[in-house]
Amino acid sequence: MPSRGPDDPVPRGGPEPERSGYAYAYTCAQHPSEMLRALHSFYQHGLFSDVTLECHGQHQSPSPLPSPHHPPPSSPSSMTAPRRSFRCHRAVLSACSAYFQAMFTADMRERRFSLVVLPSVEPDVMETLLRFAYTSRVSITERNVQSLLAAADLLQFGAVKTACERFLVRRLDPSNCLGLLAFAETHACRRLERESRRLSASAFEEVCASDEFPELEARRLRALLSRRDLEVSSEEALLGALAAWVAHAPRSRAALLPELLEIGVNLRLLDTGVDEALVTAAAGAASSTEALRSTLRSALRAAVLGPCPRVERACSAELYVVGGYHWRPLAEVHAWRPGQDAWSAGAALPERALESYAVAALGARVFVSGGYRGERVEEALASLWVYSCEGDRWTPGTPMGLPRYCHCSASALGCVFAMGGFRDGAPARDAERYDPLKREWTPIASMEHGVGNATACSFRDCIYVIGGHSGCHGGSSLGHVQAHHAERNQWSSLTPCPHPEYGLCSAVLGGLIYVLGGHSAHVDVYDPERGEWRPGGVTVERRLEGGCAALGGRLLVTGGYSAERGAYLQSVEAYDPRSGVWALAGALPGPMRSHGCVVIHGV
Repeated sequence: MPSRGPDDPVPRGGPEPERSGYAYAYTCAQHPSEMLRALHSFYQHGLFSDVTLECHGQHQSPSPLPSPHHPPPSSPSSMTAPRRSFRCHRAVLSACSAYFQAMFTADMRERRFSLVVLPSVEPDVMETLLRFAYTSRVSITERNVQSLLAAADLLQFGAVKTACERFLVRRLDPSNCLGLLAFAETHACRRLERESRRLSASAFEEVCASDEFPELEARRLRALLSRRDLEVSSEEALLGALAAWVAHAPRSRAALLPELLEIGVNLRLLDTGVDEALVTAAAGAASSTEALRSTLRSALRAAVLGPCPRVERACSAELYVVGGYHWRPLAEVHAWRPGQDAWSAGAALPERALESYAVAALGARVFVSGGYRGERVEEALASLWVYSCEGDRWTPGTPMGLPRYCHCSASALGCVFAMGGFRDGAPARDAERYDPLKREWTPIASMEHGVGNATACSFRDCIYVIGGHSGCHGGSSLGHVQAHHAERNQWSSLTPCPHPEYGLCSAVLGGLIYVLGGHSAHVDVYDPERGEWRPGGVTVERRLEGGCAALGGRLLVTGGYSAERGAYLQSVEAYDPRSGVWALAGALPGPMRSHGCVVIHGV
């Protein structure tokens, strides 16, 4: 095309000439990572640095988070760490830390000097924080998480503190929740504090059996006992916990017993007499002496005869019923709190046609995994839906590694487990674990027997899979009880269930596992400590694929299907371990079976 000369007229109409009005907005996607790499290289080689950080804090000998297998050291050793210096850049530090930003912009002497001394920060921890500042990456472990969070809190590395807090929430269990509650209060970790309080109330008896409980400060024990929503099987259990706490340091603690009894124990509800309760409590306390027993006896009698107020239990927990089936799949969510007559409705499950899924609770969230849609039984799903009880909303989660339906699910050690189920018409042996912090599923050891339509519950660090269908196409019921030891990732077979069934439900109350439902009205109770089964009474109705949960010191069983009546059930039964009686205790919003039934504790 010939070019236009200087005297040629400017053409009218058509596209405008490409002059100063043309623009091209370019963004280099690699720029942030390349910039970080360059800054990290400058840091490593000491280039362009304008400030030096000097650290020589007290170095605590590293120890993992306490757990049933790693108890906390009785006296952690500390030593003065050697001084270390780090040549850095003020701009990088200020961009990552509000502490350093204020230091280098306010009228402080560090603004004028090139050396900043941090005497309370361990050199190794400072190195980890600087690695994050220059790379955006940080490695958090059980050995460094608490010292790293403390330093991140002090130096206001907000992102690192949040990551450490999430790590601690993930590792929270009854063996460490008391210590982590105190740690959370010290460093203003609101989520960790909330979840620690939730767990200390919902698993109170397990917490009392931990190594942390005897070391608990009196003021913290008062605060714990003052909660009216403690999940306890009996007042005797509370009395035994107090006796054990006093026996740990009787000289300094015996005088506190009357006050603690008044705060936390309703002595008028003791099933046994005061003297018998005393003998039982003192016998279970380490270092029990006649002097301690005498002190306990005096305090108990004074509390019983005196004008101490009656301790009334209140329940902040709610029973959630998720989905189910009543001639068609149900997607509704309903919640009920003891003392209320009505159920409240929550956001419905997004997958309206989903059925034969598994439901488990962890913290204040409900996890719905797998299943299939409508009549398409052969198309098992690997999907995961997560419901926030506090936010009343559903979000999609990471799909499972393998699709499955009619499987069972339970939570333990901060993870959600999915086990067995059907795939291609046959019961599966494989199992997997979901880590909510990493948002990923990991295969775990396979079960000894493939099973579908079983029930599962967890106690301490062990998951119990009971009953279900086994054999080709699930043609027979499995009597085995398969236990998964989560810490060791091992399965073992326990004493068979007296009434092997499919369509069972189970829950833990007072350290005992209650198994019921199917085509039988018999209730079987398993004692994990003794490895023995015993009868637990007879339910009013036979409930196939009902729901079961422990709430407010009672066992609740919900809905199900009555084969003998050919009807879906709407009723709720309750079992009081004090009386040993099953009785009708209310109704669901509607008839249903195959629903999720979980308890979410308040804070």
